[in-house]
Amino acid sequence: MEQKLFDRADTVVCICEGLRREIARRSPKQKICVVQNGVDTSSFVPKDKSPMLVEKYRTRGKTVIGFIGSFFTFEGLADLVKSMPLVKNEINDVVLLMVGTGVEDQNLRTLADETGLAGNTVIFTGRVPHEKVQDYYSLMDILVYPRISKRITELVTPLKPLEAMAMEKQWWSVMSAGSRNWSLTAETVLFSRPVMSMVLPENWLIWHAARRNVLKQVGRPEKI
Repeated sequence: MEQKLFDRADTVVCICEGLRREIARRSPKQKICVVQNGVDTSSFVPKDKSPMLVEKYRTRGKTVIGFIGSFFTFEGLADLVKSMPLVKNEINDVVLLMVGTGVEDQNLRTLADETGLAGNTVIFTGRVPHEKVQDYYSLMDILVYPRISKRITELVTPLKPLEAMAMEKQWWSVMSAGSRNWSLTAETVLFSRPVMSMVLPENWLIWHAARRNVLKQVGRPEKI
């Protein structure tokens, strides 16, 4: 179906260079334009932590690692949950806040139970109303995107990190061809190479603390 649409279209518009190269390989004569992903910065605006959500999830005084999005297998969230005991060994007052749902939901909850951290350190909010997403972003100190290397993650740039940057949040991600479509500075994001079992880098807490204020000057205008 995709190929038929490519062949019949006068112009194909895609969101990144990875997709442009893939479409050009399949339809060499096709006219292709790239319009990069972006977010509405009038909607995603930096804000103070929501007092209501701080009380609801008991995050006061804690470092909050966050993920907001769909729980697809390729997001690598199982490795994130399994890494939390190691993270907690480094910093006791840490919380992983998982916002959303999806095909991996039950598996992730089971893994959290197996770590013994479910409920207190690993918290699942379930699906939240779209208009409340910014309030959940406000709770988070660093967003984590431990994507697994798959065709989709190698071809397509993710949208969620752009939301995080618009909210002036730091984020960490596994390096992929999709993420390399962006030109980002070290003050904005920490990348690491894909590994079989993802563990947050040992120095991420130091990196996070040192660059928290720098990001507020760099991240939001850099890639919107």
